[in-house]
Amino acid sequence: MLKHFHLLRWLIPNAVLITVVIGAWHFGFLTQLYSNDRSYISTLITVVYIITSLHCLYRLYLISDQINSINDIKDLFFKNPNTSINLNENLIMFGQDFTLKKDSHLNSYLKNVIQKFSKNDSQSNNTLLELFADKLRGETKVGSFIADSLFKLGLLGTIIGFVLMLQPISSLDSFDEISIKNALTSMSAGMSIALFTTLSGLVGGLLLKIQYFFLESATEELFFNTSEISEVYIINSIKK
Repeated sequence: MLKHFHLLRWLIPNAVLITVVIGAWHFGFLTQLYSNDRSYISTLITVVYIITSLHCLYRLYLISDQINSINDIKDLFFKNPNTSINLNENLIMFGQDFTLKKDSHLNSYLKNVIQKFSKNDSQSNNTLLELFADKLRGETKVGSFIADSLFKLGLLGTIIGFVLMLQPISSLDSFDEISIKNALTSMSAGMSIALFTTLSGLVGGLLLKIQYFFLESATEELFFNTSEISEVYIINSIKK
């Protein structure tokens, strides 16, 4: 598998989105979208989407880097089942050449495993695995919440748009041609807000769901690989 396979998966929906955005900008759709939205909800959705996507990219990079590290550790034990493990403060060294990076969920978990079984603790490491899994699940919670919030923001824009659309009707006191024309123009603007904000919320929320699904898939791979390596190789190596 590629070194940063999950990062490449993240690029797929965003590359498609960038292509669509360029086309929409070229044909003037983006200008129409943001200039007609008096509620500015579409702008808010766009800003939140960009920030959250970058957050997902950053977390994906960290998780992908840890997946590469655990795969490198696995290769070390495949080549030499007697690979030594040394813990020096927060640094974990495997053999003579590989040092695990600090400040990661993987480092924290393996450090706890090494400390636990270095003391000849006969109990299983299920509690440590559960804590490790909880930390990894925490990576995706914020994204799921924000994706759902974008859907709700789109619905909020729909409500605001319909309120603005019906407002000219309630204030219409004459039925001459000019008054009706002005009312229809205002109703059209309100309908535009309703449709544009709904579209922005649905597209932004759906794309964030896809991105954080990729992040969740990466965290699951990291968890399964780490639990396998720790049970099969690391714990046995410590007990020797």
